[in-house]
Formats: sequence, C-alpha cells, structure tokens
Amino acid sequence: MKLKIAAVLLITLCLAAGAAQAETVKITANNYDSLGWTKTLKTGPEPGQAVNFEMRSTTTPKYVGAVTCSPKKSQSNNLAWAGLSANLFEGRLLSEVTHFRIRTCGFEGDGSSWEPPSIYLQGSKDGLNQRNIRFLPYASTSRGASWTFYEYDLMGPNSKWFCMIDGTVRTWQQVLAAWPNWQFDSTVTTPLPSGQTFNVFNGCAINQEVTYGSSARGMVDWVEIGFSSGEFYRFDFGLEDYALNNAAAKDPVAGAMSSKAAFVVYGKILSSPAPGVDDFYIDDGSGSQVKVNAAAHGLSADVYVRAVGKLNNAVSPPELTASEVNVLYP
Repeated sequence: MKLKIAAVLLITLCLAAGAAQAETVKITANNYDSLGWTKTLKTGPEPGQAVNFEMRSTTTPKYVGAVTCSPKKSQSNNLAWAGLSANLFEGRLLSEVTHFRIRTCGFEGDGSSWEPPSIYLQGSKDGLNQRNIRFLPYASTSRGASWTFYEYDLMGPNSKWFCMIDGTVRTWQQVLAAWPNWQFDSTVTTPLPSGQTFNVFNGCAINQEVTYGSSARGMVDWVEIGFSSGEFYRFDFGLEDYALNNAAAKDPVAGAMSSKAAFVVYGKILSSPAPGVDDFYIDDGSGSQVKVNAAAHGLSADVYVRAVGKLNNAVSPPELTASEVNVLYP
C-alpha cells in the first residue's frame, strides 16, 4: 500500500524546458501518442509482444495503474523488445540530472538474472557516437519478490547501468566519469529499437542483454527525473482516473467502467464503523459511504483522505481497493 502524506497537487502539463517547474504528466492509452510517446514492438523468436495500460489484482499492492511491457523471448541475433518511448531532453547532459527514480514490478523472466521493466536512455558521448545505457533495478539492490512494486534510485551509489557500447555494467558515477559529456541524443550512430532517447521498456537491444530481458515482463507505475535547472517531471503511467462522490459510486455506469479505469474518492474517515487494520469507511457529505481497502494504512478516524483504485459497486456500500491513499487534512 503506497501512502503519501501530502496534499494533492495537480500541475498543468507543459514539456518545454525553461524556468524551474514541477510537472506531473499522466500517460494513458488515450493520450500517450498525443503527448509524443510511441509504442515499439520488436518480434524475436516468439510473437505476441505487447505494451498495455492496465491494473491487475495479482500485484502487490493490487490494482496499481501502470504500463505493462511484455517482450516475449529473446535469443542471440533474434532479439525482442516491448516499450514506450519519447524523444525527451534532446541535448541535455546526464550530469545535469539531480533526481532519477522509478517504481516498477517484475512478473517473471528466463533464467536467474532477468530484470523488471526499466529505463533505457539513448545518448551519445559527443553528439554522434552512441553510449546507450540501461538501468538494472534488481542488480542495483537485491532480487525483489515477483509481482511486487518497488521504488529504485537510478543515481544511487549501488545503481547498475548496462552500457551498450562495451557490455560493461557501471554505476551512475562511473558512467559520468567515463563520458562526462554524455547527452540525450536521438541521432546516435547506433540507436535503440525505438530510435528515441527515453525508453520505458523490457527486452533486449544487443545479444549481451538476453540474460536480462528474455521473456522478462512486468509493469512500470511511474518515473521521476529532475535537473539542476529546477525542472522536475513525474511520468505517471496507467489508466484514466475518474473522481466520484460517494453517491455516484453506486451508479451502474461506474461499475461497468471499473475494469477500464481507476476511480478516485474523497472523504473523512468515519469512527463508526471504526477503521480496521486494512480498511476504513469514508463519508464525503453526500449521504453515502464508501469502504476503502488499504493494507496497513495506519490512519485514524476524522482524517480527510483521497483514495484511488479499483471500484466494486456490486456490494453495499461500494468498496474501493486502493493502490494509493493521500492524506489531505490534517
């Protein structure tokens, strides 16, 4: 259960570089292409590569809206790829990055060294010669439990980056030391399968990556990146979010949409029924209650919250299994 003790800040989308800014970009099946993102599917020995926006009951926590990358099997000289990419930050130096994090979840893969979906950056050392680098979440920390979301620091002292130019795994600092002028570059001599600078993906670009990417699949919830200029971007992948008052949560239309969208509810946690360890009831003043299932939430009565997740209105009162809860007050 991901709990954020913060007011909800809705920020206008604007991807132009310039003055210091903090931007949350919601990326869904309905808008990814209009925002400049592209799906790239490269078939290897098996067909069926896919990039989908969805939420699943089998992950921990449940019903996290995310993008699923399923590249299928790769073999030497027959490599598969499944990713979502955009030409972001063209010409920016890697040394300008001050914050870089990802929340990802691995399902399964071939062998014992497979990696969950992650980030592949296309760039050059000098505006020409490629130095494409791939973040390895499990190699950077420890092997996480399958079907479970974890957050990773891509710049940490133990971060591991596979470097396409020589097949060497380096830390973030070692990458910067090797190529101090590394820059995001869409025109490199040897591009990634997408040909774009910023890739959320799984699969393989070269043969040495088969150990990481063959049949490796999973989901990415979000990626955050910040620069020394003060720019900060959070790319939040998933389903459309629709806010409801508690009365509307009973509507059959909401029930029909529950497999295609996440829902957001607001309200005060009630003292009766009393909050349980893994659930609580909220009232938003509409005269109707919603039960929120939120594992180990740690919240008490009279707290005002926002909860987003999977709606079930086939029961009374309607239930929301939350992937995220925000405390609004106090």
